[in-house]
Amino acid sequence: MIRREREDQGVIGIALSAAVGFASGLAAGMIVGEMLGDVHADRVRRALGRLRKKPGTPISPDKVIAAVRDALREHDTTRDLDITVHSPGAGLVELTGMAPDAVARHTAGEIARDVPEADVVVNRILVIGSDLPPEPIASSPGRA
Repeated sequence: MIRREREDQGVIGIALSAAVGFASGLAAGMIVGEMLGDVHADRVRRALGRLRKKPGTPISPDKVIAAVRDALREHDTTRDLDITVHSPGAGLVELTGMAPDAVARHTAGEIARDVPEADVVVNRILVIGSDLPPEPIASSPGRA
């Protein structure tokens, strides 16, 4: 009888340990997944391309800005947006301005990321109606 209780406790202990280990592994996987973000073949290819670049061959910020501006002008969604492209150097690109919706904001960021000279893109484009209040309606005469 005592031996049977010990066996039951051993099985319960193993089951609890397995459950805790599984939950810990699942939580760690979710955290690492969030840290890595959306990993896909194009993103991995770009990262490997950056690693293969020869050191000592800096890309001119003006060249990066021009390449990103050209790419934004070629796309129907971003062609008419008032977006400012800034590059402090070393392949870093910052986008600022306003977009009518989140899709246009996201599209602009993706277009900039696809430019080979842009290693890191910081998308600070604000969405009208979400990040900014909707554009004010012109007040009619007689109203204050």
